[in-house]
Amino acid sequence: MSNEKNNIDKELLIEFQISILDKFKALCEKDKIKHSYPAFIDFLYQTNVIKDLTIAKFMVMELYPAALFENESKMNAIMDISIQTGLSEKTVYNMIQHPESFGYGISKKRNKKNNNK
Repeated sequence: MSNEKNNIDKELLIEFQISILDKFKALCEKDKIKHSYPAFIDFLYQTNVIKDLTIAKFMVMELYPAALFENESKMNAIMDISIQTGLSEKTVYNMIQHPESFGYGISKKRNKKNNNK
């Protein structure tokens, strides 16, 4: 599946960007919502473009440095993150040990690939 994600056509990505922004703009105009980053992220979440699991997995790496600092051990930090995200301790541990397996670092590869086209 990750190979498909890396091979997304640049034109398709542009069409997606235009489509999603047009839909967000229409919603803002209809509901008189101010255009903002939080409103856009909420829109992506409400329309299932971004799923609960995506948010939880993203937040693991965001929460880890502070959790590590605030806890006595790495395992306690993992347990805290597990509670905050709803992910199992095993999933959190695996994400921290192998971030590249969960999508971290892929964007740099994708950008290099798209710039070569």
